[in-house]
Amino acid sequence: SHAEQARSTGIPSLTGLVVWLVEDDPDVRAATARLLEHWGCAVVSSTDGDGLAGSPPPSCLVCDWRLPGARNGLDVIRALRAALPTPLRALLISGEALPMEVLAEARDAGIDVARKPLTPARLRAWLASDGLPSLPGDAHPAAPFSPGRAPADRVLPAPPARGS
Repeated sequence: SHAEQARSTGIPSLTGLVVWLVEDDPDVRAATARLLEHWGCAVVSSTDGDGLAGSPPPSCLVCDWRLPGARNGLDVIRALRAALPTPLRALLISGEALPMEVLAEARDAGIDVARKPLTPARLRAWLASDGLPSLPGDAHPAAPFSPGRAPADRVLPAPPARGS
């Protein structure tokens, strides 16, 4: 069983997690869904976030930054969070370096950010924890994401105080 595996290997079980996945690339969406299902997660996926609000309540959301149409990943996360009665933990993933203002906005909203390609080990670590951990030697936010680096929102300085 997954619980026995978690006890024997020290790897937390993800069985029973409901993951909402928003990814416009059909190949990436299908591969990520298969991986999550292999880990025991229930996956509800969407190209652009539409239709998810009527799905089984999520444990967390994994959302791509660049989506079709006028909305980006932050817009989708905000809309889905507003439609739910409970807080929604979210991971925003991007294949490009995000502007500093987007990273700051994500940080302020409590959204974790990671660069593609996101390794299975890092995705699993995020799913099993309260977020991707900051690690020694974290990279500058514009540097490519790789295993062993924290998401860029974890290494940004605090925004300047306003109004003084």
